[in-house]
Amino acid sequence: MRSMTRSPQLFRLTQRTADLLPFFILFTMLYLLLFYPLSASAIPEVKIENVEVTPNSTITIPIIVRNVENLGSGTINVIYNPSIVRVVNVKSGTGNALEWNADNTEGIVRIVAWSANESKSGDVIFANITFESLKEGFSFLNLSVHDLTDYFNYTKIDFTVKNGSILVRRSTGGGTSGGGGGGAGAGGGGGGGGVGYMPPTTPRQTEAPSVVERKEVTIACIEAGKPETASFEGLDVYNITLIEDKTVYNVSIVVEKLAKVVGITDAPGVVLSYFNITVTNLTGVNASATVEFKVSKSWMSENSIEEETIRLYKYEEREGIGRWFALPTSKIGEDSSFSYFSAETSSFSLFAISGEVKSAGKTPQPTAVGTPQTLPSPSPTPSHFPSPTPASEHTPTPRATTPIAPAPSLTINWFIIIAIIASSAIILTVLYLLTGAK
Repeated sequence: MRSMTRSPQLFRLTQRTADLLPFFILFTMLYLLLFYPLSASAIPEVKIENVEVTPNSTITIPIIVRNVENLGSGTINVIYNPSIVRVVNVKSGTGNALEWNADNTEGIVRIVAWSANESKSGDVIFANITFESLKEGFSFLNLSVHDLTDYFNYTKIDFTVKNGSILVRRSTGGGTSGGGGGGAGAGGGGGGGGVGYMPPTTPRQTEAPSVVERKEVTIACIEAGKPETASFEGLDVYNITLIEDKTVYNVSIVVEKLAKVVGITDAPGVVLSYFNITVTNLTGVNASATVEFKVSKSWMSENSIEEETIRLYKYEEREGIGRWFALPTSKIGEDSSFSYFSAETSSFSLFAISGEVKSAGKTPQPTAVGTPQTLPSPSPTPSHFPSPTPASEHTPTPRATTPIAPAPSLTINWFIIIAIIASSAIILTVLYLLTGAK
């Protein structure tokens, strides 16, 4: 009996399989069209952080819209506990103009922001809200987002929301030190570490100095490379601007005006005021600071002080020897009552504002390195950590009824088109192999 051997044959599709193939192809196309865009770009998130602050201080918290594309405008309400905190200011975020209105009785602030010149994409700071803590307790920060609008075609942008909170309580640690850890430099020395490459060098005094006035400001977020300014109303030191090489959070700046210094030599010249500056939560970052201060013209006149000799002095201990160092100081403006100055520092310590008495025949050495500008008001208006924004922001012009940018055009996602063509080609090839060619 002759054995029969069957030559291998290609698998042939059944009629049922052939009928299902068009549906399979259609399903693949719909999947790529509907689900790929969702996976390629996450839905934007509107968020505000959870922060902690001490009573009777201020903190600035940003509202951030993360992972957004072509943001043009928006309206956001923030609801808070008015018995614990109140809103004292709202500043622009990432180069946008805004209007705001706070009701500290009901506990709600309404913010409308828009960009007049360009769309905003990525992680966008919608606004910076400055709160003042009234007493110990907890305040929710609930976001009620009315809308986010596309810059080009005015369509609504989908989003998710992440609420925040403010916890107000007194510091549980000793003093204002930012955490233990020894750092470089001689140990001890009070006032504490946690300032990274801006180590505090407050001198060790034989007795605690008398604090005339103390003010604390907390910055919720300092982005790497972007200057942030803390303002101190009512003090000779009215602005401290920080620039960090890394993004840091909850940076606390404390300024203490002192009646006198104890156990160390007085600063040179005629001293207007002494003050300590302490900064925490800057561990492991490179930072630079600008200190802006004002000097009363009446004080200079009463003490026969030459304006050109005004300096900001810093006390430092080097190799066990303490002395006062004059910082490079520049005059930046004046008005009818005050002259305004700024100085650069690489660390925080005990500072003094001082000048020298006029002397006959003396030719003063100018302090300023730039051209002074005239300030518009008798005392600088506090500005709580504004993000750097264009000058046009201060006189914002609302967007026109028609887009300023070029007219929108149809956006084609070439990846999806290529994927559809490729998948169709693969399916047809598989179909050809399975059915076989006669």
